[in-house]
Amino acid sequence: MALQYCSKHQRLFTVRQNQWIAFPSELITRIKELYQRFPLPEFEVIEARCDQCEESVPETSREQLDTPNHGE
Repeated sequence: MALQYCSKHQRLFTVRQNQWIAFPSELITRIKELYQRFPLPEFEVIEARCDQCEESVPETSREQLDTPNHGE
């Protein structure tokens, strides 16, 4: 299972705890390097919106993001 990481807030989603936690970007860089050498699903890092991203987006903007073509 790939790792979900928010580089903006330096937060990692932990499935075991079912929550976002602070996680230094230096460690993510090391994990990405491992993935390049050993392309296992456990080392894949996927950029994701964290809990802080969700809190910082106003409700109207969130609705626009959910709309196809983002209001175009």
